[in-house]
Amino acid sequence: MSTYLPPSLLGYFAPADEYVGSFGWLCGYSADANFLDAAAERFTLQTASQRGYTGKVALVALLDRGQPQILPHEAAGVLHAPLQDAARFRLLHAKVAMLGFRHESQPQRWRLRLVVSTGNWTRQTLENSLDLAWSVEFDSEDLASSGQESLQTRSDIAAAWEFLRWLMPLFDLRALEATRHSLTGHAREQLALWCKSLQRRSPPQPRFFDSRRRSLLDQVPALALAQAGKANRNTLVLGSGFYESGGSEQAPKALVRIVDALRASGIVTANCEVNVIVEPTACQAVASALPAIRQLRWRVWPAGQSKFLGQPVRSLHAKFIFASGYRANSDACLNGWLYLGSGNLTSPGFLACCPHGNLEAGVVLGEPSLHWNEGRGLPPERWVENRLPLRWDREVQKPDDLQGGAGMPDRPPAFEVPPVAWCRYLPPQDGRPACLLLPAHDHPLEVLDTESRVCASIGPQEVAWPGAPQPSVVVRWHEGPRELQCSIPVIDAAGRIAALELPKLDLESAWWQLQQFPQAPAEEDTVMDEREFEPGAALTAAAAGPTATDSVVRTMMGLVENIADKQAGLAQADWEPWCISLEQALRQAADCIAVAAFAAQLRLDPLDVLRQTCSLPAFAHDGQSPQGKRYLAVLDAIAACWGVRGLPSAGRHHGEKCVEMV
Repeated sequence: MSTYLPPSLLGYFAPADEYVGSFGWLCGYSADANFLDAAAERFTLQTASQRGYTGKVALVALLDRGQPQILPHEAAGVLHAPLQDAARFRLLHAKVAMLGFRHESQPQRWRLRLVVSTGNWTRQTLENSLDLAWSVEFDSEDLASSGQESLQTRSDIAAAWEFLRWLMPLFDLRALEATRHSLTGHAREQLALWCKSLQRRSPPQPRFFDSRRRSLLDQVPALALAQAGKANRNTLVLGSGFYESGGSEQAPKALVRIVDALRASGIVTANCEVNVIVEPTACQAVASALPAIRQLRWRVWPAGQSKFLGQPVRSLHAKFIFASGYRANSDACLNGWLYLGSGNLTSPGFLACCPHGNLEAGVVLGEPSLHWNEGRGLPPERWVENRLPLRWDREVQKPDDLQGGAGMPDRPPAFEVPPVAWCRYLPPQDGRPACLLLPAHDHPLEVLDTESRVCASIGPQEVAWPGAPQPSVVVRWHEGPRELQCSIPVIDAAGRIAALELPKLDLESAWWQLQQFPQAPAEEDTVMDEREFEPGAALTAAAAGPTATDSVVRTMMGLVENIADKQAGLAQADWEPWCISLEQALRQAADCIAVAAFAAQLRLDPLDVLRQTCSLPAFAHDGQSPQGKRYLAVLDAIAACWGVRGLPSAGRHHGEKCVEMV
C-alpha cells in the first residue's frame, strides 16, 4: 500500500512537467529567506547563482509591515516590497500566492496556479506547524472550455487576482518599474495578461473570498450554501491556530457568534454537535473557559497528527471550519463543506472586516466524498483525518490538560518605505570613480558601503562607491527622531535587479548562453576563462598576420550566423526576452579579442548583418513595428558598446546579399 504524502507548502511552487515558473505574487503575514529562496529555486528551476546572474525577479512578496526586511541577496529572484499604506487593515494576514508558468517549448502556452494557505511562508511552517493549503490551476487551453469545473476554477483565480491587484498599490513597487525593458517587467506583464484573460461577464460564484469589505463570517454561510447546498448537517468542527486572549471563564465570544450564525443560517442543524480543535499547549481563552464550553455541550479535542507527518509532533496553526452529516450506519461525511484560510476564529480574524479587522482570505469548498474512518480500499485522500488535523481518541475533559500559551504577538513596523527604492551602479570611466546613481528624492539619506561607512556624495543624486559592485546597498535616513535603514537593490542597464556582477565572455561563451534560450545558462557556463582578457591580447592577435585575422573573422561571423538562425525561428511571445538576453550576452563579450579586433583593426561592423530581414522572423521584418523598433534599438546599443557603430558592414565587405530592414 502506498504512503499518502500530500504536497508541502513549498511543493506548490514547483512547475508541472514541461513548464517553468515565470512570475508570481504572494502575500502574507510573515516569511523568511530560507523558505523564499527554496520556493524561488523550485519555481524557476534555477540555482541561487543562476538566479543571481539572471537578475530577474520571479516572486514578489507583499508582507505585513511587522515583517523585517528579507534582503535582496538573501533570496535571489525574490523582492520583498515594503508596505506604504497600512491604514487599510489592522494586519496583513491573508496568505495567497498567484503563480504564472510558461511552457518550455511553446511560449504561447501558460498555466496559472492559485494557492491559499493557512500557514506563513516560513521554514517553521514546513517543519513544525499543522497547516492546510488549497490550490487550483488553469491552463491557456482551458479558455475554450465551458465545463463547470473549468469555469469554477476560472472564477476562483479571477477573484484572487482582483484581490491582489487591490493590494499591490499599497506597496512600494518602484524597483519593479525602474527599467522599461527587462526580463522582470516582461514576465510581470505576461502574468497580468494571463490573469486578465480569465475575466467573464457572468462567472460562477468564486470559492475564494476575503475580508476587505465584509467579514469572513458574513460570507461563509452563503458560500457554503452555494458549494454544498442545503442539508441536515449535525456535526460542526472548528479549528484555529489562535483563539481569543485567555483569562476569561466565559466561552470565547467569537466562537459563540460563529456557531450561532452558522446555526441560524441553516447550513448546520440547530442542535448540531460542536467540536473545537485546539493546540493543547497554546489555546488562549479556550483553556480558561473549558468548563463554560463543556456547559454548552461542546466538545474539545487536541489536534490530530496524521501518520504521514511523522516526528516531531507539530503544533496546530491551521484555521478551518468543517461541517457534515453523521450517521451511525454510514461512514461517509455527508454533504460536507469546508472553510480554510488565514482567518483565525477571533474577532479581528473572522468577525471584523477592514480597516478595523485583519485583511484575511480563504476558500469555502464542497467536500462530498470524505469518510470518517480509514476503510479498506478507501483512497487515502478521502479519509478526513488525512485531510484535516482531527483526532477522536482523546477528548479534553479537564482544564489542567490545556494551557493558554501566548496570544497573537504585537509587532511594531519593521520595514519602512525608504526615500529611494533602487539605484544604479556606474563603473569607473575616464578617470571618474565608480559611483551609485540614485533616483530623484527629496528626503535626505546616506548610502553605506560594505564596511557601514557613509559613501561620499559627488552630486545631488550620486555617491562614490568603493570596491566591487554589489547586488544591493544599504541606505539610512531619519523619520523624526527615528533612524531607519534598509537595503535597496542595485539595477543595471539591462534591467537586472539585485544581480551578481556579470562575468566577461568570449564569443563562444556568449553563443552558448544564447543557444540555451529561453532557458537560463547552466551554472558552470556563467564563468569565463580570464586568459581571454590579457592586456594587449587583441592587438597581438590582429598583428599576427592573415591567419589570426581570418580566425577572428570566422569566429565572429559564426556567432552572427548562429544568432540569425536562432532568432529567425523564435515565436513572437519570446521576442522581448530574446532582445533582453541578446543585449546582455553581447555586452558581456564587449572586451573579448574578436570584438576588439573588429573595432580597432578591421574597422568593420559585424552586427550589421543582423539588421537584414533574412536574419529575422517575419514579425520583425518591419523596422517600424514594435518588434522591429525594439530589435534595432538593441543592435544600436550593442554597436555603441562594442565601438563599431557607424563602421562599414562586415557582411557587405564579404559580399553577403540580404534585404535590409526599413
